[in-house]
Amino acid sequence: MAKFRVTCSACTRVLPESSPAMKCHSCGGQLGVHVDLDPLKERCNSPASFAAFQGPIPRSMWKYFDFLPLVDFRHVISLGEGSTPLLGSKHLGPSIGMASVTFKVETGNPTGSFKDRQVSIGISRAAELGAKGVITVSSGNVGAAVSAYSSRAGLPAIVLVPEMSPANKVTQVQAYGARVFQVKTDSTSGILDAVAPACARHGFANLMTASQVNPYINHGAKTIAYEIVHDRIVAGLEPAPDVIVTPAGGGGLLSHVYQGFLDLVELDVIDRVPRFIAVQPTGCPPLARAILDETPIEAVYKQPWKNIKTIATALADDVPLDARLAIPAVKHTGGTACIVDDAEILEAEKKLARFEGIFAEPSSATTAAALEKVAMIGAVDKTEHVVLLVTGSGFKDMDAVRRINPELPVVPADHDWDAEFTRIRKIGNK
Repeated sequence: MAKFRVTCSACTRVLPESSPAMKCHSCGGQLGVHVDLDPLKERCNSPASFAAFQGPIPRSMWKYFDFLPLVDFRHVISLGEGSTPLLGSKHLGPSIGMASVTFKVETGNPTGSFKDRQVSIGISRAAELGAKGVITVSSGNVGAAVSAYSSRAGLPAIVLVPEMSPANKVTQVQAYGARVFQVKTDSTSGILDAVAPACARHGFANLMTASQVNPYINHGAKTIAYEIVHDRIVAGLEPAPDVIVTPAGGGGLLSHVYQGFLDLVELDVIDRVPRFIAVQPTGCPPLARAILDETPIEAVYKQPWKNIKTIATALADDVPLDARLAIPAVKHTGGTACIVDDAEILEAEKKLARFEGIFAEPSSATTAAALEKVAMIGAVDKTEHVVLLVTGSGFKDMDAVRRINPELPVVPADHDWDAEFTRIRKIGNK
């Protein structure tokens, strides 16, 4: 019996598990990958049994190997991704009267972002299908993960970065050994179209985290949902939170965290899916605008966002390639979208660091920037349990944090330290 099925979303053709196709051979349509959960229903059919669930690598997302579209565990390429903390807010939530705000903090993943989850499943499946190498288009986070995991797998890698990519991120990508090229455009879709023929000719798997490009890769994000529910059960809370606030670029993260919750509904571990709120920056909000304006989904693909300008470069997708999955996820859960500007993002980055001890890159701080706004407009009730996804480390973009740090004081050794200690005790970390 097949572990998962691969189906064309357009013509409904079913492909075998062994097929290396990333698009439908019959019509060119987008493929969907659906893991059969029936074999899990005897072992995992309640909150208690899910909390006790054990997999082959306990402290990793691969604990959930049985939930993921990979046939043979021997093909797993892992650096210990996943198993990240769910931290209760000590200050930001209470400061605006929110009863329960928690952060799913992905900054401790091997290369510093949640993208390690996607790339781990993506490169594992590429190895299983016999890929000769891997390639991706990335402003930094996916590129770093692809470069690191390809080194682990012993596969050659090419990473193409847009002109706007932060220098720190590009440096990290290069450090792991991938061949990195900066392409003279900020259009993700344009770069993608340029490399597709060469990928096919040379047998390179495209590990861009967009389901229409690679139908396997975003399944890694489902494990974020599994871990949130697991940790809430262990803490004695209602298994599913009320709201998930997530950064959104192409929509792959949002749509597959949503799918993870759907999986747990199917298994009777939870009885509902949280509402989803997608957050984007004002300098590139095509997905958020489509949700708020109720734009027809197919129109989103025909109207690339022009004049991208935002500090949240990890979210700067001119075309949200997973809009077909992300927009319905938001609508089906009764969710919404929120748009935040660069000043709000930087202020949220500062608050996360100074009041919660979480050092997040600007794209990740968007969720904290959105929290007060969505509470003010009534999209979130102050009694609800809200989880903010913090997706990447502040070390990814040190130039951004330098904009909010104070000037470093230089003092003599005989400085008036008593006065300084008194002042610091009074004001704290502000």
